[in-house]
Amino acid sequence: MTRIREAALACLGYLHKEEALLEEAIKQTEDLYDALNGRNWGCLSELFQRHAELGQKAGQLAIEREEIRKRLGSLLGVAPEHVTIGSFLPEVPADLQLALQSAKERLMQMCNELKEKNYRNGLVIHGALQVFNRMLMVMTGQSPSETYTRSGSVEAMDTRPLFEARG
Repeated sequence: MTRIREAALACLGYLHKEEALLEEAIKQTEDLYDALNGRNWGCLSELFQRHAELGQKAGQLAIEREEIRKRLGSLLGVAPEHVTIGSFLPEVPADLQLALQSAKERLMQMCNELKEKNYRNGLVIHGALQVFNRMLMVMTGQSPSETYTRSGSVEAMDTRPLFEARG
């Protein structure tokens, strides 16, 4: 087996580990969405534990990624930080090119899916914080029509008062 073929197989094995990590991240993001929408508040503690474990796995994969990049960099004659799958593909035997390209495309799709789900969770959190902020303002007698951002600029509220206090 040639060194390029061995490196391609190692790279493919690594990409499969990345895919498994992203699958778990997507699952956790979906579970968080369910919890944020009140469907399963009890899972938050377990979810935080799973998230910590996922972070550890991601750290281990980052180390492995750097090792593979060093290996590929030495084979290609470039610095490890310049190694990409695209730069490696032309050197790979034809039977492995399709597998590497497919794995790369799957990872890109999964990253986009994760990004969309994280954005959706961010919207849920933002909406909940706005409602909470409005409730606090109404309860403390402040004007609920505007709030201030961390930078000090005025931010208009997106929701109407939840209740109206009449004296």
